[in-house]
Amino acid sequence: MDRLLAPQHGKFVRFVLVGGSNFLLGMLLFQAVWAIGAPLGSWRTPAAQAVAYAIGTAWSFFWNRQWVFRSTDGSAGGVGGEALRFIVAQVLCLLVSTVLVTAAIDGAGLPPLVGWPVAMLPLVLLNYILISRWVFPNEATQPPLGPTRSHKEDARS
Repeated sequence: MDRLLAPQHGKFVRFVLVGGSNFLLGMLLFQAVWAIGAPLGSWRTPAAQAVAYAIGTAWSFFWNRQWVFRSTDGSAGGVGGEALRFIVAQVLCLLVSTVLVTAAIDGAGLPPLVGWPVAMLPLVLLNYILISRWVFPNEATQPPLGPTRSHKEDARS
Protein backbone atom coordinates (compact mmCIF):
# COMPACT_ATOMS: atom_id res chain seq x y z
CA MET A 1 0.00 0.00 0.00
CA ASP A 2 2.88 2.39 0.75
CA ARG A 3 4.11 1.92 -2.81
CA LEU A 4 0.69 2.82 -4.21
CA LEU A 5 0.59 6.00 -2.17
CA ALA A 6 4.16 7.04 -3.05
CA PRO A 7 4.35 10.67 -4.21
CA GLN A 8 4.45 9.76 -7.91
CA HIS A 9 1.37 7.52 -7.58
CA GLY A 10 -0.46 8.90 -4.54
CA LYS A 11 -2.20 11.77 -6.27
CA PHE A 12 -3.64 9.52 -8.98
CA VAL A 13 -4.68 6.87 -6.42
CA ARG A 14 -6.47 9.55 -4.37
CA PHE A 15 -8.08 10.84 -7.59
CA VAL A 16 -9.34 7.32 -8.37
CA LEU A 17 -10.71 6.93 -4.83
CA VAL A 18 -12.56 10.26 -5.03
CA GLY A 19 -13.69 9.34 -8.52
CA GLY A 20 -14.92 5.97 -7.27
CA SER A 21 -17.00 7.61 -4.56
CA ASN A 22 -18.28 10.14 -7.09
CA PHE A 23 -19.04 7.30 -9.51
CA LEU A 24 -21.18 5.51 -6.88
CA LEU A 25 -22.93 8.74 -5.89
CA GLY A 26 -23.56 9.60 -9.55
CA MET A 27 -24.82 6.13 -10.38
CA LEU A 28 -27.28 6.15 -7.46
CA LEU A 29 -28.54 9.62 -8.37
CA PHE A 30 -28.78 8.75 -12.06
CA GLN A 31 -30.74 5.59 -11.33
CA ALA A 32 -33.10 7.41 -8.95
CA VAL A 33 -33.86 10.27 -11.34
CA TRP A 34 -34.11 7.92 -14.33
CA ALA A 35 -36.55 5.68 -12.42
CA ILE A 36 -38.94 8.55 -11.67
CA GLY A 37 -38.34 10.45 -14.92
CA ALA A 38 -40.69 8.57 -17.27
CA PRO A 39 -42.90 11.69 -17.70
CA LEU A 40 -39.89 13.46 -19.25
CA GLY A 41 -40.06 11.20 -22.30
CA SER A 42 -36.98 11.51 -24.49
CA TRP A 43 -35.43 13.96 -22.00
CA ARG A 44 -35.40 11.32 -19.26
CA THR A 45 -31.81 10.13 -19.80
CA PRO A 46 -30.19 13.56 -20.34
CA ALA A 47 -32.11 14.98 -17.34
CA ALA A 48 -30.98 12.14 -15.08
CA GLN A 49 -27.39 12.63 -16.27
CA ALA A 50 -27.50 16.39 -15.67
CA VAL A 51 -28.83 16.02 -12.09
CA ALA A 52 -26.30 13.31 -11.22
CA TYR A 53 -23.45 15.26 -12.79
CA ALA A 54 -24.33 18.57 -11.09
CA ILE A 55 -24.36 17.06 -7.60
CA GLY A 56 -21.28 14.99 -8.39
CA THR A 57 -19.44 18.12 -9.52
CA ALA A 58 -19.80 19.78 -6.11
CA TRP A 59 -18.71 16.56 -4.35
CA SER A 60 -15.75 16.16 -6.69
CA PHE A 61 -14.55 19.78 -6.40
CA PHE A 62 -14.51 19.63 -2.62
CA TRP A 63 -12.63 16.34 -2.35
CA ASN A 64 -10.24 16.94 -5.26
CA ARG A 65 -9.33 20.38 -3.96
CA GLN A 66 -8.96 19.36 -0.32
CA TRP A 67 -7.56 15.84 -0.47
CA VAL A 68 -6.30 14.89 -3.92
CA PHE A 69 -4.50 18.03 -5.06
CA ARG A 70 -4.31 19.67 -1.62
CA SER A 71 -4.81 23.16 -2.96
CA THR A 72 -4.55 25.55 -0.05
CA ASP A 73 -3.56 28.88 -1.52
CA GLY A 74 -5.93 28.93 -4.47
CA SER A 75 -3.05 29.76 -6.78
CA ALA A 76 -3.63 30.67 -10.39
CA GLY A 77 -6.68 32.86 -9.81
CA GLY A 78 -7.57 31.96 -6.23
CA VAL A 79 -10.31 29.59 -5.14
CA GLY A 80 -12.74 31.35 -7.48
CA GLY A 81 -10.40 30.75 -10.42
CA GLU A 82 -10.07 27.10 -9.46
CA ALA A 83 -13.84 26.77 -9.16
CA LEU A 84 -14.40 28.44 -12.53
CA ARG A 85 -11.82 26.21 -14.28
CA PHE A 86 -13.30 23.16 -12.53
CA ILE A 87 -16.81 24.04 -13.71
CA VAL A 88 -15.60 24.60 -17.29
CA ALA A 89 -13.81 21.23 -17.22
CA GLN A 90 -16.89 19.53 -15.80
CA VAL A 91 -19.23 21.12 -18.36
CA LEU A 92 -16.97 19.77 -21.11
CA CYS A 93 -17.04 16.32 -19.49
CA LEU A 94 -20.82 16.61 -18.99
CA LEU A 95 -21.35 17.28 -22.69
CA VAL A 96 -19.14 14.37 -23.72
CA SER A 97 -20.67 12.04 -21.12
CA THR A 98 -24.25 12.96 -22.01
CA VAL A 99 -23.63 12.07 -25.65
CA LEU A 100 -21.99 8.78 -24.62
CA VAL A 101 -24.67 7.87 -22.04
CA THR A 102 -27.53 8.70 -24.40
CA ALA A 103 -25.87 6.69 -27.20
CA ALA A 104 -25.32 3.71 -24.90
CA ILE A 105 -28.80 3.64 -23.35
CA ASP A 106 -31.15 5.17 -25.92
CA GLY A 107 -29.10 4.32 -29.02
CA ALA A 108 -27.57 0.92 -28.27
CA GLY A 109 -30.39 -0.15 -25.96
CA LEU A 110 -28.17 -1.02 -23.00
CA PRO A 111 -29.94 -1.04 -19.62
CA PRO A 112 -29.03 2.04 -17.56
CA LEU A 113 -27.22 -0.06 -14.97
CA VAL A 114 -24.81 -1.18 -17.72
CA GLY A 115 -24.89 1.75 -20.14
CA TRP A 116 -24.08 4.46 -17.61
CA PRO A 117 -20.85 2.94 -16.25
CA VAL A 118 -19.67 1.86 -19.70
CA ALA A 119 -20.16 5.38 -21.04
CA MET A 120 -18.58 7.07 -18.01
CA LEU A 121 -15.35 5.09 -17.78
CA PRO A 122 -13.51 6.82 -20.66
CA LEU A 123 -14.05 10.17 -18.94
CA VAL A 124 -11.72 9.25 -16.07
CA LEU A 125 -8.60 9.99 -18.10
CA LEU A 126 -9.98 13.15 -19.70
CA ASN A 127 -11.12 14.45 -16.32
CA TYR A 128 -7.78 13.69 -14.62
CA ILE A 129 -5.81 15.47 -17.32
CA LEU A 130 -8.02 18.56 -17.15
CA ILE A 131 -8.06 18.71 -13.36
CA SER A 132 -4.41 17.93 -12.71
CA ARG A 133 -2.97 20.11 -15.47
CA TRP A 134 -5.40 23.02 -15.64
CA VAL A 135 -7.66 23.28 -12.59
CA PHE A 136 -5.15 22.53 -9.81
CA PRO A 137 -1.76 22.82 -11.51
CA ASN A 138 1.29 22.33 -9.36
CA GLU A 139 3.96 24.29 -11.19
CA ALA A 140 6.74 22.63 -9.19
CA THR A 141 5.96 19.15 -10.51
CA GLN A 142 4.32 19.54 -13.91
CA PRO A 143 4.03 22.01 -16.74
CA PRO A 144 0.71 23.81 -17.17
CA LEU A 145 -1.39 23.28 -20.26
CA GLY A 146 -0.85 25.87 -22.95
CA PRO A 147 2.12 28.05 -23.85
CA THR A 148 5.02 27.84 -21.44
CA ARG A 149 7.25 30.59 -22.82
CA SER A 150 6.87 34.16 -21.68
CA HIS A 151 6.52 37.11 -24.03
CA LYS A 152 10.09 38.19 -23.09
CA GLU A 153 11.42 34.78 -24.18
CA ASP A 154 9.56 35.12 -27.48
CA ALA A 155 11.07 38.55 -28.06
CA ARG A 156 14.57 37.16 -27.56
CA SER A 157 14.01 34.30 -30.03
